[in-house]
Amino acid sequence: MKNTINNHDFSEAGDTGLSTLLILQQLMETMTFELQCDVGIEVDLHPSDVFDLIGGSGTGGIAAILIGRLGLSVSEAIDVYKNELAPLLFGPFPTSKDEKQAATLALEATMQKIVAEFGGSGDLRLREPTSPRRSCKTFVLALTPHYLNDPVDLLRTYHARIPSLDMMIWQAMRATTSNRNRFLDVEINYSHCGVPYVGADYGRCNPIKVLLDEAHHLFRGPKIASVTCVGAGHGGIIALPSGSDDNPSEIMFRMARDCERDAMEISNRFDEGEKNEPGYNPYARLSVEQGMQTAGGLDYLVIERHTEAYLAFPFISKRIEAIVGRLTKPR
Repeated sequence: MKNTINNHDFSEAGDTGLSTLLILQQLMETMTFELQCDVGIEVDLHPSDVFDLIGGSGTGGIAAILIGRLGLSVSEAIDVYKNELAPLLFGPFPTSKDEKQAATLALEATMQKIVAEFGGSGDLRLREPTSPRRSCKTFVLALTPHYLNDPVDLLRTYHARIPSLDMMIWQAMRATTSNRNRFLDVEINYSHCGVPYVGADYGRCNPIKVLLDEAHHLFRGPKIASVTCVGAGHGGIIALPSGSDDNPSEIMFRMARDCERDAMEISNRFDEGEKNEPGYNPYARLSVEQGMQTAGGLDYLVIERHTEAYLAFPFISKRIEAIVGRLTKPR
């Protein structure tokens, strides 16, 4: 089977997504260096050249669309995220409906501008074949407010066995990051009615299981060459406080946003050799383990420093080298 990447966001506000891009940047730089050493010439490598399927949710969904559907380099995606999207996604909370409406309009206008800059038209659709840049199969996750316990909606750039709603790229970006505390709900017109979306915060933050299902249906191969899961930082232990000061709603929301349980389950499945050769494990997860618990979406220096410290660990460097080996020289 082909190479797949799983990119997802984490934290209580989904606000450390920059870390996922910084980790991916290190992965791509390592891969570029190795390939240049092999071939002896400069290599212009984008994630969409390497991975056959990219999926994400929330700010991870934004990253997936930028690098997968629009074909940006990681450096370009970081620049767009830091300078254009994050200030709107994680700025001051609106205090009135008028402020929320203004914030919504500003975010949607910025998303359309980004799609126009890199895709040629602000109204470019997910499955529209024309695009000036290289791209790969990409999906993002979103939920409708009336069916939170139903299967999550996959907003795909490709045709699949189970049809999914096609829409403009900026609408998919809005759908996967929709946050009722900051913005008005996004509604996508479909069959003469509006389909509302509320993001993927409610228990759908980690799309790894969905990605594996999609990969098996799309490629139908006997094994997976590589699955790379990039997280935005461990959110810490979730525990009930002593005494009567606990806030059940806050605790349940943190549990719904926790990505680690799914990551651990998938890791165990691959450790046991699921659908792969004995002794060959294609799965790897990269996510900062300490320091992201209190970082905010605009705390760029904090996020960058903790991510750099994580990437400097020798065992993480070896993990990245192993991923690059699987991607460049699959078995």
